[in-house]
Amino acid sequence: SFRPVLRELRTGEERVLGVFRSILCVQGTIILEVQTATTLMTFPARQFSEVDFISYRTDTPGSVNCGAVPGTPPVLVTYRPSVGGASANGAHGQAVAIELIPDGYVPR
Repeated sequence: SFRPVLRELRTGEERVLGVFRSILCVQGTIILEVQTATTLMTFPARQFSEVDFISYRTDTPGSVNCGAVPGTPPVLVTYRPSVGGASANGAHGQAVAIELIPDGYVPR
């Protein structure tokens, strides 16, 4: 079976598995929303170019845009956690990378 070669975690980064729900675009910030098994997590970034969007899927849209993400693909989010947990705006950390993984893939 297909095994994606995932981006390596760097110092201070964490990774979480979830479903990519949407991208909110507000006043010079994008906010990635990812539904995990237990909670809706949010990860801000200043612009799309700050986040590595990596896909191991065949049905990936050609571009990344604001709004709902079609098809709710499973993703691994790499982020730098907010100091002291979720920040005042509820964000869980700074988005570093979003990896769209195949359906049914379980990372080891």
